[in-house]
Order: sequence, then structure tokens, then C-alpha cells
Amino acid sequence: RIEIPVPNECGETYRYTIWVGATPQHYTMSDLAPASGNKHPDCRLALRLNEQDRHEGLLPEPLYFATDTIECPMPPRGSTIRVPVAPNLTRYSNDFDISLTELPSKIIYPLHIEIEDNNAAYDFMGQLTNPTKHVIYQAPLPNEGTTRSTRLSTLRLDDPKAKPQLSLVRSDTGAKIFTYDLKKLLAKTHDYRPECQFEYNVEIRLKSLPDNTHYAVEILIDGWTVHSYEIVL
Repeated sequence: RIEIPVPNECGETYRYTIWVGATPQHYTMSDLAPASGNKHPDCRLALRLNEQDRHEGLLPEPLYFATDTIECPMPPRGSTIRVPVAPNLTRYSNDFDISLTELPSKIIYPLHIEIEDNNAAYDFMGQLTNPTKHVIYQAPLPNEGTTRSTRLSTLRLDDPKAKPQLSLVRSDTGAKIFTYDLKKLLAKTHDYRPECQFEYNVEIRLKSLPDNTHYAVEILIDGWTVHSYEIVL
């Protein structure tokens, strides 16, 4: 339960917006600008990105959002009131544990994981801004071993406007070894409910085929096989 002080003189209806976990080190928030007519004020929350629109690794804590309206009674003359609210928080971030397994010995170049999307900024109502803000969530993989693991965070993926693309990338050249639609992969998991689940284990298997040129790519999310395909490395 939270108490919100309001400049209420005659009894009015207010809308409040709450972000939880929006640390200044990782997010920016624009000042609340007055709006005309029935439009809501503009107040944008955005993930801090580098000059290449990238965010690397895990967020330090989950991001949550809530908005609602409250009816404020008229206070006694010359006094103020504090209005208690019980916000219904919605999680706006996801964490991914990603492992690349069964790597062929010929893969000695550096690799990293990317999830490219357009969900780096939200408005006063918790909706993606228009136009949407491009972002690449990135995490490096270790340079050695047949199994290489990393972790990264993204913001909300279940918005209809979000278009997350999962890629395995060569860090030395920037070439993408493969790219898949992450929404479609997640939708193939058992009982997928993005409004309830926010942490995922992703295993990407690369298996050598007999011709030593083609490789089988198998992707598992939380133990469920969601993709199987052949590629050339």
C-alpha cells in the first residue's frame, strides 16, 4: 500500500503511474509535461542505452509498472489529505539464461547473444512510445569450451508491437550466424503465459552433421524443443 500526496482543493479524479525498479543508473524519465484536452500528460520512461542503442547483460532488479485512477474527497478548508492506493503491479522485464552447447571444435571465434527489439521506452500509460524505441539486448559468451553460457535481461516482450529477434553473432565481424523470431519460439513452449512467466532457460545446441559443413541447430526453452534446423557455419 502506498500513500500519494495530491494538490486537491475541490475533490477531483487523478491518475497515477508507478514504476518500481527504475533505478537512475539504468533508466531515464522525462519530466511530466501538461497536456491539453482529455489527453494524458507525457511522461516517458526509457532504458539507458549506449550510442549503438545497446544494453548489455542483466538488469539489477525487475521492472514493474502500475497505473490507475483515484477519487479524492474534498479536504477540510486549509488542510491536505493523503490518499492510500494499492497498485496492481505488472512486471515489465524478463531474464534469460542462455547456453550454447555441443559447439564444434572449429568454432574458435568470439560469439555473443543478441535480442533485437523495439521496446526500450514507455509512455505515461505503460504503452510503448510512438514511434517505438529500437534496442539491442546483448550478452557476451565465453571464448572457450563446447558449452558457453550467459545471462541477459529484456523489457516486456508480450506487447503486440514488440518484435524480438534472437541472434547468435560473431563478435569479431558482426555477422549473424542465425536469427529467429523469439516470440514464435516462446509460443511453442508448454502452457506459455507471458503475463505469468518472466524467467527463461534457453539452450541452443549446435550438432555437427556427417558432411562436416552443415550443422543442426536445436533450440530448447525450459526443456521444450521449439526449433530444429540445419545451417552452414
